Amino acid sequence: MGDEMKEYTLLKWVVYKLLTVFLVFVFLGLLYFVINFGELYQVLSLLRHKDIIVFDRGSIAAVGGIPMLIYILFFSLRTLFSKGLVAPKKQTVPGKVLMVFSILIFALSYIAMLIIPFVLMTSPYTRCHEEKLSAYYVLDPQLCTTITPEYWQSYDDK
Repeated sequence: MGDEMKEYTLLKWVVYKLLTVFLVFVFLGLLYFVINFGELYQVLSLLRHKDIIVFDRGSIAAVGGIPMLIYILFFSLRTLFSKGLVAPKKQTVPGKVLMVFSILIFALSYIAMLIIPFVLMTSPYTRCHEEKLSAYYVLDPQLCTTITPEYWQSYDDK
């Protein structure tokens, strides 16, 4: 019975590899989205402390999840290039280090996601009160009138 478990058909192998390729593209897409569509910008605006800050709790968790996405991406690639239908069982040293690092960063970002709103409440920043601008914090409340949400990344240099 042990040999039967190791045997696989060509169809199962192709489906397995195609699913792994699909997984690689999903995680590449997630990485692309987090880096290029606002989440990274929001965290950078929070770190820069300029006149306008854009903060959404999910952006901190998304950016904190980047190392985890990279770990899963590399694991998927390793699975893709492995023989047979079984994922590699032996972890590499860089894989272990990246896994611990990614879990640590994600945990810290999750904690930061919970703490940052309280820090912003005690800071000199004021939250814009319009619903469409609720993610914006400004030093001067008059700046809320100058924000156009469709062009929020253009406020990076202010």
